[in-house]
Amino acid sequence: MLLFRTPFEHYPDMKRKLEEACSSPSLLDLVQEWLSRTPGLGREFNFWSKYSTVVGNMLEDKRRGVEAETHPQLKEQKMRDYESQKVFFKQLLDENEHKTLVVKGKRRLSHEAMQGALMITLYRDEPRFQTAYQFISLLMDVDSLLMQWRNNHSLFVQRIIGTKFGTGGSSGYQYLRSTVSDRYKVFVDFFNLSSYVIPRQHIPPLSQEMRDRLYVHFVTVEGEQRFADRVTLDGQQPASPQDKEAH
Repeated sequence: MLLFRTPFEHYPDMKRKLEEACSSPSLLDLVQEWLSRTPGLGREFNFWSKYSTVVGNMLEDKRRGVEAETHPQLKEQKMRDYESQKVFFKQLLDENEHKTLVVKGKRRLSHEAMQGALMITLYRDEPRFQTAYQFISLLMDVDSLLMQWRNNHSLFVQRIIGTKFGTGGSSGYQYLRSTVSDRYKVFVDFFNLSSYVIPRQHIPPLSQEMRDRLYVHFVTVEGEQRFADRVTLDGQQPASPQDKEAH
């Protein structure tokens, strides 16, 4: 931060705004907090436990298929595929494995936020998750546009100075080119969510209580627009905008 603050030493207002921005929660922080409040992660549905069970059953079926294979080469190939998928899903389901990938910079979201994002993706047809899913898609668009800008900028620099060192002391084109990678995506985990989508017939069915919670409607009470799910519409007082949940 000190490096970026120096040019604003003679502009106290701009310097103050920069310091406030740097000390405030980032967009990633706010998105993680929002995702961690996804309806269905708690005891009312316990999505993660249900999803883990389904994945375990799918892997077990795959293992049985490997054991039933009689052709040696096909059996070896299927076994490699099974072991690969087993490790792949373990890195998602095991919180410690997930944290290790976060430390390595391969993931950014917390384990709970990842659960929320995956639940929204799997149940995106539910009324309460439709806007949430669109928001996740828009965040990926932002990341994609930034990556396009970085790529165009690196190509422009290459055309102007070739492979010379950059004016800021960096390696120039080589450094800029390295920023066009998943390592520099803020929401890289959203891009990888499709890897964990399971077939629709295996998605855990929602309970009636959960369906009621994911039903969304807005009503006007005393001139104020309030949020209501199917439960509150059955006679309870609709929640005000300040009381409604993240989704």
